[in-house]
Amino acid sequence: MKKITKRQNDIFKAHMHAFKNNSFDIVMRERVSLERWDMNKLKEDLLSGKTNERMFVEIASNKVSITSQLMMAPTILGIVSGKALKDIRDGFKEVLTNLGI
Repeated sequence: MKKITKRQNDIFKAHMHAFKNNSFDIVMRERVSLERWDMNKLKEDLLSGKTNERMFVEIASNKVSITSQLMMAPTILGIVSGKALKDIRDGFKEVLTNLGI
């Protein structure tokens, strides 16, 4: 698998910043299955610099260990380990590559 691109890394960093500051641009409180997502709209939003909380949560919950997820939780420790950071970055790379970004 190729290295993460600059654009992908910028999107990843924006999402990590939004997570740490609880400042996502797009907040979706209800859980929506990936089949129901409008992928073209998601791609458009990401390319325009918007952050999507649901996408971040889906990637983190699928790629990061339960222990690291608990550590990341703002109400518990709020600490993102190096392993969790790598796992989330890899998840973003996978998703963004599949979106053609």
